Order: sequence, then C-alpha cells, then structure tokens
Amino acid sequence: MKTIEMVTSQKVTITYQLAGLKDRMLAYLVDISMIISSNIVLSLIWLGIFRGDYFLYFYYFIFLPIFFFYSLVCDIFLNGQSVGKRTMEIRIVKLDGKDPSITDYLIRWSFRLIDIYFSLGAVASMLISSTAQNQRLGDFLANTTLIKLRSDDRVTLKDITNINSIDNYVTTYPQVHLLSENDLIIINEVLQRSKSYRNIAHQNALTKIAEKVACVIDVDLPENKREFLQTIIKDYIVLTR
Repeated sequence: MKTIEMVTSQKVTITYQLAGLKDRMLAYLVDISMIISSNIVLSLIWLGIFRGDYFLYFYYFIFLPIFFFYSLVCDIFLNGQSVGKRTMEIRIVKLDGKDPSITDYLIRWSFRLIDIYFSLGAVASMLISSTAQNQRLGDFLANTTLIKLRSDDRVTLKDITNINSIDNYVTTYPQVHLLSENDLIIINEVLQRSKSYRNIAHQNALTKIAEKVACVIDVDLPENKREFLQTIIKDYIVLTR
C-alpha cells in the first residue's frame, strides 16, 4: 500500500492512500460505460428525430466531443473527479497540497493520448505500477496523482479496542456514551498524528478536539489535554464492551 503525505495551508500533515492501478482502471471502465450509454441514448433520439439523415453530424458534433472531452469537463467541474472516480472514491490532487488548476487538468487530459489511447493503456499501466507516487505521464507533467478518499486501512473502533487490555478499570467520564464511534476514531487519529508530528498545527488540532469533547460531555477541560483524550478512549472502550 502506497501513501502520500501532503501539508495543508494550516501546516497540518495529512496522509492519503494512493489510488492504485486497479482503482484507476475500474474508474476508467465506469466512465467508458457512461460515455457509451449516453451516446447510445442520444443516437436513438437523433434517429427518432432525423430518421438517419445527417448522422455524420451526430458523430462529429456529439459522439466525438463527448468521448474526448468527458474526462476534462468532469475533472474541472466535479473537483478532480469523474463519475468513475466518484464511484471508486478517488480524486485528483496536486502533490504540493494545492487544488489542481484548469491548466493542470488540461495537461493531464492532453497526455491521455499517449498514456491511454495510442498505447492502449500500456504506458499508463507501466508508469502507475512502477512509480513511487502512482503517476502516469500526464500526472508527472501536471505534478498530480490520484488518492483514495476512503483508506483501506482506516482505523475502526475494533482497532481502538485492541490497543490495550483494560482490567479492573474504573471509568472517569461515564458521559462518554454521548460520543459516537466516529468521534472516537477521530480522537484516536488526532492523538496519533499529534504524537508523530510535534508542531503547533497538530497541537492546536489536539486542543480543539479536546475542547469539543469536553463541551459535548459537559465537563471542565483538564490542563493535560492529551491525557484527557486518552482517558476518554479508555472509558469508551470499557463502557461499550
């Protein structure tokens, strides 16, 4: 599993799982299915209106534009995603953490001719499989790649409950039942990141989530916020077992 770390404008480091060749191929197949099905529907409408007359006009002015410009239009207007990419929950991102520009999308799109069409996908497959950041030629030139929006190794509540074995433990905050499983997953991830990245941005994130938790369970926030959140996790594990 390959990952990439990007730093946001707030100097927070976020780790994403890179979209692999399989994810990208499946997204492409979904998009091709969309293109073919939409053109079939439009051609039937055209034939119903013109009864076969001027069909070359349909081919040159409807079929070809949809085929060639579909991905570019989707990427620009759907924030780096096509229907296929949304289905596979993947998205185009810049390696420097900034949002891709229209120029970036144009570069990626123009090199589809080499990456996909002229080489029947061989160039794209080879580069995506062999490069550190799963980039095809268009990605290299645009400084982009594709990430998964839902990581395969996402932390679950089961993972949290396996962190430690807690015997004869007395809960400190019985109000933790007001928190959800997703809340606990976020708390755990913030704790881990603040431990791995000891900078102001991640410490601020830890402080904010500690303040939010204290507000939800209606308690005074202790001075040691890390210890407070660790206690919250332990209490939740004990009370929800």
